[in-house]
Amino acid sequence: MGSPSPCLLYTIRHRNSSSTGWCPRTTLPRSTPPGALPRSSRSKVRELVSELDLLFLVLKERDGTYFALVTCQSLKGTPPITFSLYSRSEFISTETVDERFATFSIPVVLDLHMGFLQCQAENGDRVVYGQWTAMHVVSVGGAVTMHYDADVGERPTMEKLRFYCSVERGTFPQYRWFLNGTVLEGRGDFYWVENQPKQSILLLSVGRSSAGTYHCDVSNSFDGTTVISSEERYIDKEVLNHLPTVVVAVVFGCFLFLVTLVTTCCFIGLLYRKRQCLVEKSTLDLKLGLEMHNIMDEEEYMEDEGMVRAARIIDSDQEEVESTDEWLQLQQELKKTLVDEIPEKSF
Repeated sequence: MGSPSPCLLYTIRHRNSSSTGWCPRTTLPRSTPPGALPRSSRSKVRELVSELDLLFLVLKERDGTYFALVTCQSLKGTPPITFSLYSRSEFISTETVDERFATFSIPVVLDLHMGFLQCQAENGDRVVYGQWTAMHVVSVGGAVTMHYDADVGERPTMEKLRFYCSVERGTFPQYRWFLNGTVLEGRGDFYWVENQPKQSILLLSVGRSSAGTYHCDVSNSFDGTTVISSEERYIDKEVLNHLPTVVVAVVFGCFLFLVTLVTTCCFIGLLYRKRQCLVEKSTLDLKLGLEMHNIMDEEEYMEDEGMVRAARIIDSDQEEVESTDEWLQLQQELKKTLVDEIPEKSF
């Protein structure tokens, strides 16, 4: 006979989860393979819940009131899991389920901020808290905008269009596309509708089938009583590949403006060049005048200097003449004096 096998109890802890295994006290032969163990003897692992997500969907009651289905869910965790829903001020509800999500129902008032909600969950010795989520349901309203852009093929023609439709405000908008009053849903022969949280996109292949008048409607996903429509736009291949009058006018206006600008610049350049030539000529004339004036001043100076020299020569000649006359007069007087003295001595 085999001896009793000891029972092992173990716990494996990870960062976000822990696992616990156990086995009952049983008596099995030592040679028993692991796959032959009874189900009650195999290890059981419990995985703790992971981070929580909070989602909600708004619905309408028959009496005209609204309520929200709030879902708390976890991607990981071994059931059963206890989910609880809280607001900032109070506990709302709790539920233990054999799934990784639980749904709670709460009343809703449109266009009223009803505070914040938080999910909590536990399936062991640790409570996991979700993020606070605002409970504010806004009804659709404001303007609905529709525009498009195009893809140009190998030829210079438009082959594909993308229409975009968006509404100014609304938490749960529902979009619908129309061609000549007929609803376009999902995917067709020449179109494809792609709805996104903030807008809806209509993809078109340009051709005869896609020609017509397009527009989009927006309403609340939970209530179709309020519907807002966009402006209508007629589309066909000829219209798309024909330049609008506004575009032609803008291009022609830009061309005319460029021609006028170039002509004005050339005219201003000619005026500036002419003025520059006049300035240069005036400067040259002024320089020549200054040079001539300097030459005349030098000539006058030379003439004045010559006259001064001549005057000096004349003055010196006069002085020499006067001195010569004086000398002759002195000689005559001396001679006369000598003549007078000689007879007196002789006697």
